[in-house]
Amino acid sequence: MVNESISMEYTSAGIPVITDSVPGCRSSGYMVAVNTGSRDEHPEIFGLSHLLEHVVFRATKTRTSFQMSKEMEGAGGEMNAFTAKEMTAFYGVTIDSLVKTTTLDGKEVLPPPPTGKNIYGSVTINERGQLVVPKEVREKFGLTGGQRLIVLTDDKEGIALIPSEMFEKKMRQAM
Repeated sequence: MVNESISMEYTSAGIPVITDSVPGCRSSGYMVAVNTGSRDEHPEIFGLSHLLEHVVFRATKTRTSFQMSKEMEGAGGEMNAFTAKEMTAFYGVTIDSLVKTTTLDGKEVLPPPPTGKNIYGSVTINERGQLVVPKEVREKFGLTGGQRLIVLTDDKEGIALIPSEMFEKKMRQAM
């Protein structure tokens, strides 16, 4: 069976670019694989592939490593890299790639979320215990820097964040 949605083109430098289109999917992803890994290293350069993997995420001329991570995670995505014996790879995916509600033949694996309920992506808590709320969520709910959020927990259900103003309003209504 041939998948006609997969195509291969080449950049002007001759680098192959393979794409796959999935109808109805709003996400995107990428992987850049370099055909060298730990098996290609000799004693004088052991660990070089892994070091270069980390150097790629250091910074660009226009963005710090924190800004790159913040932008990707703010859009509900993730970016990462790995070094294997045969390759070094860099990749990124958005939430629609991470949470699949149907299989390719249209069978539901997970039911679609109820109206008004959303999954905006994953966030990572940094070493200082801070997290970045995705930009789309901040805009939708009018959250701004310095705003207080109440942390609600349920031992079985997990964690929820709610703006303190909304929490206080609901508490006054309940009393």
